[in-house]
Amino acid sequence: MMKKYASFFYFAACFFLMNSCAKPFDAPPANDTLTLNANTTIRQLKLLHVKNNFERITDDLIVSGIVIANDQSGNWYKQIIIQDETGGITVRMDGNNLFNNYPVGRKIAVKAKGLYLGDYGGVIQLGAGIDNSDPNNPSLIPLPTSLFDKYVLKGSLNNQVIPRLVNINTLSANLQDTLQSTLIQLADVEFAVNELDKTYADAVGKQAANLTIKNCSGNSIILRTSGYADFASNKIPAGNGNLVAVFAIFGTTKQLLIRDTSDVHFQNARCGNSTVSKISIAAVRNSYKGTAYTYQEDKFINGIVISDATAGNIPENEVILQEDSNMPGILLQLNTGHGFKMGDSVTVQLNQAMLTKENNILLLKNMDTTAITKIAGSKKIIPRMVTIQQLQENITDWESTLIQLNYPAISGTFWNNAVRLSDPSGSIDLFTYSTANFYNTPVPTQAVNKLTAIVSLHQTGAVIMLRNLNDVELLSGGSGNLNNVIQLNQSPLLINFDDIANGLPNGCSVYTNAGSNSLGNVTNFATSKTSWGNTTGGFKNCASAIGLSSNATTIQQDNATNRALALRQTGTGGYDPGAAFVLHLANTTGKKNIQISFQLQSLDVSSTRTTNWTVEYGLGDNPTTFSSITATGLLQSGNSQFGSGTVQINFGSLLNNIPTEIWIRIVAKSTTSGTGSRPVTAIDDLSFTWE
Repeated sequence: MMKKYASFFYFAACFFLMNSCAKPFDAPPANDTLTLNANTTIRQLKLLHVKNNFERITDDLIVSGIVIANDQSGNWYKQIIIQDETGGITVRMDGNNLFNNYPVGRKIAVKAKGLYLGDYGGVIQLGAGIDNSDPNNPSLIPLPTSLFDKYVLKGSLNNQVIPRLVNINTLSANLQDTLQSTLIQLADVEFAVNELDKTYADAVGKQAANLTIKNCSGNSIILRTSGYADFASNKIPAGNGNLVAVFAIFGTTKQLLIRDTSDVHFQNARCGNSTVSKISIAAVRNSYKGTAYTYQEDKFINGIVISDATAGNIPENEVILQEDSNMPGILLQLNTGHGFKMGDSVTVQLNQAMLTKENNILLLKNMDTTAITKIAGSKKIIPRMVTIQQLQENITDWESTLIQLNYPAISGTFWNNAVRLSDPSGSIDLFTYSTANFYNTPVPTQAVNKLTAIVSLHQTGAVIMLRNLNDVELLSGGSGNLNNVIQLNQSPLLINFDDIANGLPNGCSVYTNAGSNSLGNVTNFATSKTSWGNTTGGFKNCASAIGLSSNATTIQQDNATNRALALRQTGTGGYDPGAAFVLHLANTTGKKNIQISFQLQSLDVSSTRTTNWTVEYGLGDNPTTFSSITATGLLQSGNSQFGSGTVQINFGSLLNNIPTEIWIRIVAKSTTSGTGSRPVTAIDDLSFTWE
């Protein structure tokens, strides 16, 4: 009857005949009649399939059925589902808007000879062949549009399929379950309480969603909805009632799919006549009026676990939840230990929970672990990027939430000692429980790039707490050209390059291949003294033009204590164009009216080409956009000139109170002009001022 894994040369040839032009829509004729009668049932056809295999149908088999689902709402894609009195099956078809010709209720016949049986996640399907492009994961090829009318014959319209009334417990994940791919109905069911206030799927991110459906006996099943469904953004109903759906499986998971929201009839009262409702964590916090309050209502909150019980820096019976990024959080104090992990998305029933304050921190207590239901795992909260001053000013609002400090200084030897963090705006204590697995770990001596922590309150006032040591991200460095960042601690900040034989100053670096959307590549800086006339390309330690003349000898240049950060451009290596002197600032928190000045120098009179320079700035840890800024002074070097000129930049309000990293660069974005050798350009006597 069949030949398993047969080649698919016939259908491969047919693919080249596919018509790529969309035809105008014509309503399907109501008087179509099938000229072929079925000679087998869908049930008998499906029994020919063995799980994870592919079977080519070689007998003249014909099945007929009524379309019960298609792609009209977007919850199915390139497939229709047909059902007869014995079962249902998915027919894969490589076309869009299949519902135009195969609407729900149309009777069709499928000539199965030459087609293939396969399964996806345990759902048996009909298709045109086997796709072996991934040998480890072969799949069924959908029927090409050019073959639709050859294999799928259209019949009468408006036929009805009455959903079979079943109980959740009667559904199984068996490959040959006769209810698979058929229309079923569940009575007296509702969305689980932790799903309320959600939408059917993520319509913005186009992500599918699994929502739990329950009956009043506590049995449950998944309702799965595509993010491309036209009802994905609809809010799910909170009531109880009847649900019509197509039954499917995925692996061992039983799941339902609806055609559209008209399949959901949840107008009745929920199980037990409960009136459970969701409230926000912000509403919980705002309801505290100074005295303890015990919830008697059926309310719940949703949140994501931001504490890490495995690292031990929190009591074993406590959990800290945050509703979402940049949203409020709250501490939960349970009656026993728990197994909830950082990143778990949970629902918390508030009935009988007490809202109170202990040690100055707001919390919910008197709760069993059974009041908390895990919805999903591996969720992430993006920390709020703040300064210590901002943190202290907003401690009440930000309590029990995640924050991030950029470039904080740490005082302390071990995490178990009195550790204090500081930035240019202020300082704050970091608290560590003795149960933390890093309690006796030394504090790093390397500079910190970012530190993430939970905001809390103790008897002594505001503190922050690490979840684990992954919250401490150290600043990369040690390459000779990136040794930290520039901290604007006291105005004016002066940077000369007299000590560059020992490496570049903090926050000063050199790049090649700098582009409009990229910092480029950090490149080497040669610390040894180099004469102006040296023709080797690269960033170098040269004598400053200040105090010397253009004919200074190599010995005079080497003896000069006034040094400059210099560059000899060459035609290769990303120097022309693409060379950049880069200044990396930690932030400008609490500062305004940033101004810089520096000396731009031309050092080799034999260099006849001209370089034009631009001053730009970008924001963030790895900026991809840069803005140019107008400068006062000549941003040009070479052209057989020698000397030093002052360049001044006033950023006005552009860099006022920026909490993130700032990159200022002096960059050669265009190719040098003229002929002959390329310039030796240097910067010296860098100055920052601010208010």
